[in-house]
Amino acid sequence: MNSFFRKSGKVLLLVFTLIFTLVTIGVQKSYANELLRTKPNMNSIIELQKSLEFTEESLAVDIDKAKIETEIKINEDEAIKIESDNKFKPQSQYGVGGLILNTQDSLTEEDPMDLFFFSPTSDKILVSRILSGNEDYILQLYVVDYENGLAYPTEFTTSPGKLMLINIPAGDYALGVLSKGTLGASYTIQMNASNPANFDEALYISQDLTKFVAKYSDGSLYSNGQYVLNVNGINNEHLNWERKYYFSYNGGYSQRTHSLSDIKISSISSPISYSSNYASSDFAIMVYLDVGTLFTYHESQYQSGPTLYYYSSFVDTLGKNTPRRLESDDFNYGDHILIVDLTTGKSIDFFSVLNFYYASGVEPLPSIDYLE
Repeated sequence: MNSFFRKSGKVLLLVFTLIFTLVTIGVQKSYANELLRTKPNMNSIIELQKSLEFTEESLAVDIDKAKIETEIKINEDEAIKIESDNKFKPQSQYGVGGLILNTQDSLTEEDPMDLFFFSPTSDKILVSRILSGNEDYILQLYVVDYENGLAYPTEFTTSPGKLMLINIPAGDYALGVLSKGTLGASYTIQMNASNPANFDEALYISQDLTKFVAKYSDGSLYSNGQYVLNVNGINNEHLNWERKYYFSYNGGYSQRTHSLSDIKISSISSPISYSSNYASSDFAIMVYLDVGTLFTYHESQYQSGPTLYYYSSFVDTLGKNTPRRLESDDFNYGDHILIVDLTTGKSIDFFSVLNFYYASGVEPLPSIDYLE
């Protein structure tokens, strides 16, 4: 008798599970089809993406690669003596943190020369200039020998407003601001020596030189010395993105998860500012994903009682089961864009009709502007 009841219980459990599974599948398909049919926010997503008018990368400051110097020669006869505390006397000296500089100062009779020290630990591209109303001011590169307490001037000098462009090897350097005539005026010195030397293309450099994005022959992209991605799909594991919502309550929970991995890149944009309910960045790029990128969507709910309820779905907003790889027909519904922060090199958001929050209208569309 007990054996009969155990078998009957198993049969009833199997029947209940089968009915529940069929109902759940029906709910999944019905929900996905309804979302696909109504497209509460999908058309708005497509229109916003079109309005971005993807164009060729532009520079806030133009860099002529033909003018980049590669050989540094020093003038030993005009070396400047420095003291043991590494201070030039009597001129002012400053250390440059992070190999990026944008600051103001002035030259006077008492302080006719300012020096700014920096020490890259690997080969870098130096981009620098001074801005001043005094045309007598010049910017000069020095090679520093701390062991012997000397700084050697090089042949590299520029006048106000003109860029100094040099591929410099690892070592100790200083930028000197001095005058070949009158003193007393203020100046602004700008410098960026954070990116690796020998770049293939300068994608963006801001007016104050504090933001510099460069691409290299192997497809790598660097932003102020931070490795961001490789457009050829190499070493992009760090771009994997996940957004997970989980809310638990008495006897139950609700969760929703999006994830992207094995990132395939079609193209990248110029730098942008990006703001949404979920993420924001004042220095980011749009990474346009390509066919083959792995996408997963999952949502589930559970309630223990008094009426047991469980719901689980891997169906995305286009009515397709995930995990899956992006297919060519997915792009009939617009681009699928990964937002990558250029300061950290991390993915921060996914702007696509496959993002439930944007497709459903639960969250407003992001604000996106190209940097000038």
